[in-house]
This record gives sequence, C-alpha cells and structure tokens, in this order.
Amino acid sequence: MGQVGRTYRRDKMSANYMRKRWFDSPETQSAVVNILQAVKKGGRVEARSSPFASLENGLADFRGIDFSGLKIEKVNFDKIDLSFSSFKDSWLRGNSFDNVKFEKADFSEVSEGASIFNSAEFLQCSFNRAVVGYDGSRYDNVLFDSSSFRKTGFIRGEFTNCVFSSCKLKGSDFFASSFEDCTFEGILEDVWFRGGYDVSYADEEFGIAKKNQMKNVSFENAVLYGVHFSNDCDLSTIRLPKAKGYHLFDNWYKRLLHLSETIIEWPSEQNHEAGIFARSHLVQAKNQNWYVINASELDEEAGEETAGKILAVLNEV
Repeated sequence: MGQVGRTYRRDKMSANYMRKRWFDSPETQSAVVNILQAVKKGGRVEARSSPFASLENGLADFRGIDFSGLKIEKVNFDKIDLSFSSFKDSWLRGNSFDNVKFEKADFSEVSEGASIFNSAEFLQCSFNRAVVGYDGSRYDNVLFDSSSFRKTGFIRGEFTNCVFSSCKLKGSDFFASSFEDCTFEGILEDVWFRGGYDVSYADEEFGIAKKNQMKNVSFENAVLYGVHFSNDCDLSTIRLPKAKGYHLFDNWYKRLLHLSETIIEWPSEQNHEAGIFARSHLVQAKNQNWYVINASELDEEAGEETAGKILAVLNEV
C-alpha cells in the first residue's frame, strides 16, 4: 500500500488529530478497514499496512488508531508506534507486542492476558479499571512512565527488567504478580506485593503463578507509604529507598511476637498504639518472613516516641 502524508513530530500533533486523520481520505479509511480485519483474524500486523510514512524513531505510524471494544487474539504487533490509540474495553489474549510504543494510549477497562510485551513503552497511558496479566502475561524490558492504574486488577503478570516511574498506583494489589530486576520510582501508596495467591482456590481459577521473589527490585527512588508484603514475598534482595528511615526486617513474625510481649509493661497509651501496630501486622506475618517499615509513616500513626520504641524492640530480635 502506498504511503501518504509525511513524518510527523509528535510534539506538534494533537491526540484529536491523530485519531481523525484515519478518516481523512478514502485511502486512510480503506487502511483502517484492512487493519481491523487483519486484527480480527489474528496473525501479524504489517508495518506497510499503515498509510502514513515511517516515524523518525523507525517505528511504523499507527498512532491514533481505534481498537476499542474489539476481541484481539494471537496478533503480533512489531516495531509499531501506537501512541494515542485506544484499546478501551477490548479483550486481548495471546498477543505479542515487540518494540512497540504507547503514549497517551487508552487501555481503560481492557481485559488483557496471556500476552507478551517486549521492549515496550507506556507513557502517560490509562489502565483504569483494567485487568492486567491474566493467564500469566509477560512484560520484559518495559517502561511504564506517568501512567494511571486506578482500580486496575493485576493477576499473575510476570515483570522482568521493567520500570514503573511516577505512575498512579494508589490502592493497587499486585495479586500474584512477580517482579525481577524491576525498578519503582515515585510514590507508592497502599500498594500490595504478594509472594503468591492469598486464596487456596486461585491456582484452579487463575492458573499456577510464578513465585514472586522480588529479585533485585529497586525502591531506591521511591516513597513507600502503606505498602504491604505478604504470602511469602521474598524481600532479601530488594534495594530500600535512599531516603532515611526505612527498615528491612527478616524473622518478621518472631519480631512481632517479641513486640507483643514487651509492650505489656509500657504506659497505656503507648501500649495501645503499639498493640494496634502488632495486631494489624500479625494477621499476615505467619506466612511472611520479610517486611519493610517506613519510620516516618510509623511516627504519624503511633507518635514519634512510641514509634521509636517499637523500632528499637523490633531490632532486638
């Protein structure tokens, strides 16, 4: 298919333009029809099927194309720029995305599983209310930058050599997702990392998950606030935030039992605050050997003096 137009610089093009240009001429409209038909059949999306010139980054220009609401299965996207595209409310299974760029793409309410993402970039993308990683999707050498994961469901995705930078992850539960050689940067609030499933029937319902060992995961440039670890999540090789006040503990259950016994002799108010801390963490501690405590967060919850005493006792074991 012949190419029309020219190589566009993304900083001079609006998202609205990118989407409307697919309907500017009979040739671009025909290209959309052919691409959507190819996607529905499965197979490979050819770079030459785009009616637009190749971009300066060497990727085929598919920016702004609309795949929303489609069932996309066993399709290979290779060396393609899908910025400003929409996969909203789509069903994605068994696809591969190799050397693909997504900027300001919409994945809200998507159901994604059993796919492979290799050398991909997600810049300012929306995954709000999406389901990600179902059936063990793999993400290798992937950058998630300034993307939103509000009310996103994570299910047993496998992340290797990935970076999450300045993403909106508040309230995220990485349910049986695994991380290896990954980096988290920015604020992580009310985020939950698990070593595996937290319910016995999950293997049958979701498939056997890869053990999450958090191998060489870096939080060096992150802020951890209300971050939880459970279900035998190994933290022995993680790198703590560079900011002062973070403590990595092993023998977590034993330390909490020691704290529970020690605080009996404390003044009533300190006993009360320390007791809340101990009881809330003991719920998951029998199956969790490692834990990270942010001293600043503990200061806010229990008061600076009580927090200091709690940390001192935890360090006695």
